[in-house]
Formats: sequence, structure tokens, C-alpha cells
Amino acid sequence: MNFFLVRFDDAVKAFTTALEFDSSNTMSRLLLASVLVRRNRFDEAGAEFKGVIATNPRSAPAYDGLAQVHLSLGRNREAALEAEKALAIDPGLQTSRYNRAMALIRDGHEEGRHALEEYQQRADELKSAEVRRNAIAELDRTASGFLSEKRPEKAIELLREATKTYPLLAAFHLKLGLIQSQLQLHQDAAQTFETMVQLKLDDFLVHRQLAREYEFLGNRESAQQQRVLYLQRYDAALQSNLNP
Repeated sequence: MNFFLVRFDDAVKAFTTALEFDSSNTMSRLLLASVLVRRNRFDEAGAEFKGVIATNPRSAPAYDGLAQVHLSLGRNREAALEAEKALAIDPGLQTSRYNRAMALIRDGHEEGRHALEEYQQRADELKSAEVRRNAIAELDRTASGFLSEKRPEKAIELLREATKTYPLLAAFHLKLGLIQSQLQLHQDAAQTFETMVQLKLDDFLVHRQLAREYEFLGNRESAQQQRVLYLQRYDAALQSNLNP
């Protein structure tokens, strides 16, 4: 809590006490080192990061932190090397990508500019992915809200638009089909589940539900075909789980 409240001196005391009780607590040591960096106590922070690496040589955050220490002390070559080690373990670690780029730039390497562009491109991609996730979550919450308010028609309308906006997202298709089925709109539900099959968003549960829709519609032949597909997909999924 002191760490998040920016009470760094108190945080240092707390983490130090934690390590006295359990010196193998990697998280406490990493957080202690991070606080020491913020207090510009770089040599101490570096010692803590190295301590983590000594016991856990696959700790990407430790290499990342050590790169930050070297960068702050002007040890650009060392900073780049430690950042590269962190990225080798965790390629998604953006702080290491940035530290490496800045270290290379400060050390006069042309590669640093390309590394910085790569960092920025990755940052833009992550931002776009976050915006997409938030938009999807908001659509899902709104649709669920309509259902709780007993306004399924509005939920269907919203989900239809959602499947157009995110055609390869199975969750919206599935939710739409289940609501249509509950409202006895079996022709619409069958079409929704068939769309999932055509887009290759199907699993064995989709075929089971599609078989039910065809049964409601009196199409026994199609229902039987879907039951066979359901059993085949179910068996394949079972075998996959038994033999990972």
C-alpha cells in the first residue's frame, strides 16, 4: 500500500522487513528494487535485481529493472544487453523494448532509432487492442443489461450489429443464437449457428445447439447430421484433452 500511495521510504522499510522474514520472496525483492530506483538509489536497486536473477535466472522483470538501473547510470551498453535478456524471456515487455531503444540511441547506434520505432508501433498496437477489448466488453455489458431489463429484442438488435462489427468473435454469435432460441425464433437461431459453422467459429456445442434448432423446425435430416458432427467434435475434443 505504501508503494501505491507513493510513500517510498515507508515502502522500503516494509519490504525490507518482509525479506527479513522470507529472503526468498521474489516479489518483495523486485518491489523493493523498484522503490529504490524511484528513490535514485541505483546501486542498491541493482544489487536487489541481481539477487533475484541469481535465484531466478528466468525473471524478465529483474533483467528489465537492471536495464533501467544501467540506463539511469549512463551504462548504455549494459542497459541494452539486460533489456535484450528480458525480451528474450518476455517479448511483450514494453519497458525493456523502450530501455533497449534509448540505450542504443544514447550509445550512438543507428539501430536505436529502428528499435524506438518498433517500440512505438508495438505501443500503438497495444492501445488499439485495448480500445477493441473495451468496446467489446461494453457491448456485452449493454446486451446483458437489456436481457436483465427483459428487453430481449433490444439485445438481439445490438448483438446483430455486434456480429457485423466483430464477425470473427464467436461470443456475440453464440449469445445471439441462444437468445433467439429462447424466444422460439428457431429459424433465426439456426441461421446464426450456421453462420458460426461457415466462419469456422464452431465447436461441438454449436453443433449440438444447431441440432436442437433443426429439431424444433422439424428438419430431422439436418438435425441428425448436426448430432453426428456434435459427437465427432466432442470425441475429438475429449481425445485432445486426454492427449495434450
